[in-house]
Amino acid sequence: MPTALRARSAGPAAALSLVANAITLPTAAQEVDRVTLPAVVVTATRSERSLADQPDSVTVIPREQIEQTPAKALDDVLRTVPSVNLPAAASYQIHPTADSVSMRGLGGIRALVLLDGVPINDPFFGYVQWNRVPMETIERVEIVRGGGSPLWGNYAMGGVINIITRVPEDGHAFEGEAGYGSYDTYRAGGYADVTASEALKIRAGVSAWGTGGFNQVPAGSGPIFVPTAFDARNAALTAYVTPDETLRGYLRLNYHANDQALTTRLQNNHQQIYDFSGSVTKRIVPSEVTLTAFHEHSRFLTDNTNTPTGVAVGFGEFLQNRHTTPVDSTGASAQWSMRIGDVFRLVSIGVDFQQIEGQDSAAIFDEAGAQIRTDLGRGKQRFLGVFGQVDVFPTDRLELLASARLQNFSNFDGFDGTGGLG
Repeated sequence: MPTALRARSAGPAAALSLVANAITLPTAAQEVDRVTLPAVVVTATRSERSLADQPDSVTVIPREQIEQTPAKALDDVLRTVPSVNLPAAASYQIHPTADSVSMRGLGGIRALVLLDGVPINDPFFGYVQWNRVPMETIERVEIVRGGGSPLWGNYAMGGVINIITRVPEDGHAFEGEAGYGSYDTYRAGGYADVTASEALKIRAGVSAWGTGGFNQVPAGSGPIFVPTAFDARNAALTAYVTPDETLRGYLRLNYHANDQALTTRLQNNHQQIYDFSGSVTKRIVPSEVTLTAFHEHSRFLTDNTNTPTGVAVGFGEFLQNRHTTPVDSTGASAQWSMRIGDVFRLVSIGVDFQQIEGQDSAAIFDEAGAQIRTDLGRGKQRFLGVFGQVDVFPTDRLELLASARLQNFSNFDGFDGTGGLG
């Protein structure tokens, strides 16, 4: 049974409570607030708009729904959303490169996943490591179905999933939880909010969860099979700045590590991701300017096996290849939006940039365990796009949303060493 420990201080007095499986019913006033306050969506038009005014097909999953779900990772929550296509198995039970996400049946990797407007699709393989987003930090998730490429680029062909994280409230707060269950499954995390001043709030958090796993292969299939297990760890430090009512922004440092044992003793995956991101928005009524930048460095190590000659499947294996994949991704965007009048209600123009540099080194082994060659592939990819959108109301009952993008991408400094470097 998980137990949560929460404390909050808004002044000289502090309250400390121990909560175990507690359910708090909202007051009548709170219910009125939930009904009357409109949900705000930023993903569909890259600008804040009421959910009721969105011309796109949008689903918003609020924090309350995420907290009430028994799901262990965010992909388990998204699997219940219409038109979102994910693998049948949970992300922590399959190889990371098989964890594709798309929408409306397009297949492959055809959906862009953002964390506060910053892409978290793996820049080399395209998949999403859902374990790098602790569900306790999520305020809401915005799912926009349909082509979002004009605004967000090529990955958004089927749609966009934007994960919006919680912003600290005034005062100081601490929240922690820990739990343990069957199959050596554990979960623990702690988050601290500090209000340094009216203009600066800081959130620090660490979390870990994992499981000894269960055997996905039926008993008796062979001695090499072991439970699929994993351990995931996250650490994040975020500073939120609001010098005045017209300016807001954040800076974030994040670290993620994930170790996975997949089905057999020799199939193991190890991943580390370091990322830095920041965004600032300046409002000059009736216009608004948003600048965003990010950098990510990841290192993925995966061991893949095969069955020796003359041995029945499940009764022997050898390490056939070991891939080491370091990747760096750097990007930035700038957007200007302006509300003009009753007919042209919102006009937005912007530019975005991303450069990816990656390498995959594969050590190839024979059945005796000797390395016979190294396959190496590397290259760089650069995206530069200019986009625009206009929201037009010819009449009160007709809305036209038109968007366009001009994008240039190039591949360079490529090398294909498949076949061996000796």
